[in-house]
Amino acid sequence: MSPAVPRVRHVFPTGPVVRAPEPIPVVVLISWHDGRHTTEDGLALAWTGAEVLVTWTTPWGLPHDVWVPADHVQRRRPQSRA
Repeated sequence: MSPAVPRVRHVFPTGPVVRAPEPIPVVVLISWHDGRHTTEDGLALAWTGAEVLVTWTTPWGLPHDVWVPADHVQRRRPQSRA
């Protein structure tokens, strides 16, 4: 039996890749092969002018890296202290 692998849509990096000096907390829109979209917390690891490599935890609890369009990624806002 093969391990559970998320079936997500991804893109391939175009142009020079810039690696983050340290992972950047982001919110990423994940597009699934069945047409669903979910918003997930993740970390940006690298980017080009049009794509971002993010790592996130799948619904199965496994870490997964995926390249997504840059407009699917936003920096996470720091949580305010009450």
